[in-house]
Amino acid sequence: VKFTNDPNILVSGGWDATIMIWDLRAKEGVGYIYGPYICGDSIDVQGDLIVTGSYNDKDCVQLWSLSERKLISKSNPDCITQVYGLKLSQDGKYIAACGAGKNELAVIENKPELATLAKITGLPHPLTSLDFGMKNRIVCTSTTGAIDVYDFKKKY
Repeated sequence: VKFTNDPNILVSGGWDATIMIWDLRAKEGVGYIYGPYICGDSIDVQGDLIVTGSYNDKDCVQLWSLSERKLISKSNPDCITQVYGLKLSQDGKYIAACGAGKNELAVIENKPELATLAKITGLPHPLTSLDFGMKNRIVCTSTTGAIDVYDFKKKY
């Protein structure tokens, strides 16, 4: 679940493949988007953009319009699979996603084509959650409870 820029509107997602849009003033759901199968902390919001990570084998990272309630873009099949954790960087330029498909971490450029910039696969255990830190750092947790910090740099 995540708050939007409006402190009264939040979005949630889950195993029913539905993003629910909630208005705290109405005390009920005010809309929905059908599509992502969310199985962890893999939904984030910035402005009108909702980014989701699905526990699927394809189209695992998706961009949605909150106001239009429709799909904008989806990742290519080899980007990442079975996403548990997903986060937008503070500046909105990058998306980090981690998962269990190949025990992997991917950094994706937040543009309509969702280009994969960096990827680590074959880690010993599935990664379950993550967050961006300062200076191109990403912190991840795994099913073992371990915490790992990774650095990434984009080539220009």
